[in-house]
Parts: sequence; C-alpha cells; structure tokens
Amino acid sequence: ANSICSSQLGAGYKIAEHHDGRWVLGMSTTQYYGATWPATTSRGGWTFWANGNISSASRFWVYINNQDANCW
Repeated sequence: ANSICSSQLGAGYKIAEHHDGRWVLGMSTTQYYGATWPATTSRGGWTFWANGNISSASRFWVYINNQDANCW
C-alpha cells in the first residue's frame, strides 16, 4: 500500500496508520505539519483528523499496525 501511495502521489507519501492521528484545538483554522505541531497535540488513533478532498460519504482503509483487521 505504501508503494502505491508514493508511486501515485510522490516520494514520502504513505498510507495513513491509525496511530498517526493528531489533534489540537484550533487546527481547523491552521494547517500543521512535520515539526510545526505544538506541544499540546493529542496523539493516537481516535484523534485522527486529516485535511483534504475526501467526501464525508466516502469510506477508506487506514492501516492499524497492531491489529489483524487490515485488508492486505
């Protein structure tokens, strides 16, 4: 899955992993990335938010590295 992401989107892109999730108050008005996340960032699977053009009617796979529920 990571190979498909990087071949379609470019070097450094990978499939999201459940534990990659981050959330911080006010993130709806500020785009954080890399080292720009503040120290008050909540981390973990249930804080996963993303910015993009994904329809709210869509469903998609997110890899979970400690579960057997992945489709591959």
